[in-house]
Amino acid sequence: MTRLASNRAASAYARRIRKRLPGRLQELREARGWSQYTLARESGVSRNTISYIESGKRLPGVEVLAVLVRGLGVTLEGFFSGMEEGQKAFTM
Repeated sequence: MTRLASNRAASAYARRIRKRLPGRLQELREARGWSQYTLARESGVSRNTISYIESGKRLPGVEVLAVLVRGLGVTLEGFFSGMEEGQKAFTM
């Protein structure tokens, strides 16, 4: 694969992640039967921030995402693996 093709593939992957991330976070939260308030309490991230992320209005930085998934009891690896492959997330 050429460098240009590799860069295009990486960009396409990043677009898929940006598109799927809000729904993945909501999916994991709802699978636990949690409200946004519960996730806020468990993670320390404000409910407003969680709402913005789940609605796609804001993308979290790595630190915020790590805190959120830890609050859900999931690893970052599991969060992204399940999002890309449609598998269950790895738990901590």
